[in-house]
Amino acid sequence: MTHADDSTHTGNRPRNKRVKYPLEVPANLTLDTESHVTYIKELDNKKDTLEYWVTEHLRLSGVYWGLTALAIMGRKDELDREQVIEFVVGCQHRSGGFGGSREHDPHMLYTLSALQILAVVDALDAVDREKVMQYVLSLGNPDGSFRGDEWGEVDSRFAYIALQCAALVEAADRKYGVGVWRGSAQGTPKGVGGVEERVEGGERGGTASQPVDAPSTAPPPPSQPESLTSPPPPQPSPSSSSPHANPPKTSRLGRLDTDLIASWVLRCKNFDGGFGNVPGAESHAGHIFTCVASLAICGRLDLVDRDLLGWWLAERQLANGGLNGRPEKLEDVCYSWWVLSSLQILGRDHWIDSRALAGFILSCQDSSGGFSDRPPDMPDVFHTLFAIAALSMIGYPGLNAVDPVYCLPTDVSRKLGMVVEWG
Repeated sequence: MTHADDSTHTGNRPRNKRVKYPLEVPANLTLDTESHVTYIKELDNKKDTLEYWVTEHLRLSGVYWGLTALAIMGRKDELDREQVIEFVVGCQHRSGGFGGSREHDPHMLYTLSALQILAVVDALDAVDREKVMQYVLSLGNPDGSFRGDEWGEVDSRFAYIALQCAALVEAADRKYGVGVWRGSAQGTPKGVGGVEERVEGGERGGTASQPVDAPSTAPPPPSQPESLTSPPPPQPSPSSSSPHANPPKTSRLGRLDTDLIASWVLRCKNFDGGFGNVPGAESHAGHIFTCVASLAICGRLDLVDRDLLGWWLAERQLANGGLNGRPEKLEDVCYSWWVLSSLQILGRDHWIDSRALAGFILSCQDSSGGFSDRPPDMPDVFHTLFAIAALSMIGYPGLNAVDPVYCLPTDVSRKLGMVVEWG
């Protein structure tokens, strides 16, 4: 691992240097920062809409998308930090994993979103990180792949998530100390993150939905999700089938066997240089990102044919400047991130027309704020993040740099010491 400012060269291009392009786009296509800030801030004020409730299962990831977009625009303080932390903590289960919202089942996707949010607001000490790693480790498979949750779906996304979770936990342990978090001094305190302490039914006169100190005659409050503010159950150990609990000391990130993970990721590689979500699956730009970023974290970018994969990715640019995820598909602004980040990790981001891409991205802005997948569709916070992140990567003025490996503001990953060699 090297520092992001390392001067080692690949050809004539320095590693890990943010390349700024003199973007020349039509004057009417400029980033309307204030509208996007307002759009993101207002998302949680739409509780009277159907859209708000049918997307409840995505709430935690939605916070990550919105907060990170604000951070790239230099406006992360527009969201109340303590409210953000309280919501994240309230989504954690006793297993250590996080659900997409309160009282939702835990999943790897939302577990990573939770840690990314806490990293952006500098609060990785708000949760028991050991419990998080126990959850991640429990979902590892003997071949180096990972499951998304207890139901067993395997996907290259989950291997990437495991690696980034481990990197975030390791970085936080360096900063705060191993096992040190806000609740560690008193065990499992009452009221961490604004959630009352609960006990199992009948224990100390309480019930699963009744605060310990409430009179027995008091009506029970609305049920709360299981969280680390509950008395902890017996400590689970990583699954005996997981190879990541005691990996060889020569290839590890935290307790993950990075050589084993890299070998599984390599099995997802196809003849065209791309990667699918599982071995034998079609190459797809989104899964190429998860695989390439995983190999970068593992320090194994030597396993990638940079020119062959770079060609496949560059071929995703269409005549209108936008990028698609697979051949013969429509352009979509989110692939501005998935394709461009992979190209930047490989040191081939100069193989696409960045000015044309910027023009397409900016054409996806909605007049009321936010970005859609393509005009004239409606905006959403998912596409808003990846549009703004891509603009940052091609040097649009006034935006903070974004880390192509972790999709976090570069100042966050650098401050945590999460530096990976790429480019």
